[in-house]
Amino acid sequence: MSIPICLAARILKLKILLFEPNLVLGRANLFLLNYCDRIFTYRREIKNFPKKMRYKNFVIQPLIRKNIFLAKTKLEKKQIKFTILIIGGSQGAKKFDDLFKSDLIRLSNNFKIKIFHQTSDRNLKNLKNFYLKNNVNSKVFSYTTDLHKIIKECDFVITRSGASTINELVFLEKPFLAIPFPFAKDDHQYYNAKYYVDKKFGWLIRESKVKQNFLYKFVGNLIKNKKLLFQKKKNMNKFHKKYDWYENSNKLKNLI
Repeated sequence: MSIPICLAARILKLKILLFEPNLVLGRANLFLLNYCDRIFTYRREIKNFPKKMRYKNFVIQPLIRKNIFLAKTKLEKKQIKFTILIIGGSQGAKKFDDLFKSDLIRLSNNFKIKIFHQTSDRNLKNLKNFYLKNNVNSKVFSYTTDLHKIIKECDFVITRSGASTINELVFLEKPFLAIPFPFAKDDHQYYNAKYYVDKKFGWLIRESKVKQNFLYKFVGNLIKNKKLLFQKKKNMNKFHKKYDWYENSNKLKNLI
């Protein structure tokens, strides 16, 4: 949808600044790279980025909404239950919801857990009924502007790996299991997650590799061995220790 706007800007001789939050250059941005003055990215090395255009790459820190930045300083409440957030995302949420149903019932029967589950509007009622029927302590929701507040309450997150979601999880120091949307263009969700998993912030698995009993064993092990999560949080804290929202904001303003 950005292409017609940018082509109009080109005709009107307006300067164009692009933004690429993923670690793979999107096809629209690749097409528009010839016409822009700069492109904002989070890393120097971006897959599919032409070498001759590298001079246009303006690296910034991940864009974090100000209310999320401020929320990080607030103390977290201690939870008695092990709290899991499942983020289905806007694409393929139904498939994501169905992957774990039997494992979540077993986890609920054997451990004290609470589930927060984000899904599509279409699947909201069915998912609520499923948790209710199986007596699983849960809260099911679709879209919310306060997702960061729910993230803060949770011990562990299962998620797709869109750029905004992954960066917010890392910033808020929440260990995650990333299951990339398998039909994302150029597999960009996989590379978004892999960058942070290589830094030991979380775990990564292909959707095709998720079988019955996988989640039960995986989460059960985390509940029994909390040190696994603590180490991930510690790694994230070191990574974001020097993050300065105001410096990042000023860097953008000054260029513009």
